[in-house]
Amino acid sequence: MKTNNGITKLFGYNTFEVHGHEVNILMPPIIGVKHNYFLESFFKTGKERVINTEVATYAMLRAGHIFSISLIVKPVPSLKNDI
Repeated sequence: MKTNNGITKLFGYNTFEVHGHEVNILMPPIIGVKHNYFLESFFKTGKERVINTEVATYAMLRAGHIFSISLIVKPVPSLKNDI
């Protein structure tokens, strides 16, 4: 995962702690597991369920505190994976 200083400060991590991890590190475990399923489904079918849509969900700080968030998922072009 690539991050910026704002994200690492907000969630209580430093850059080295999140480097090489999936975004699930910022989610409560029950949501992180579902997130992997949604990604697998997207890559298999190409159907976009949440891209460019506001989603209300939960995030988790490094200390384990869970809080509600509202976010919009945007695709980021990648030369490696075509997304």
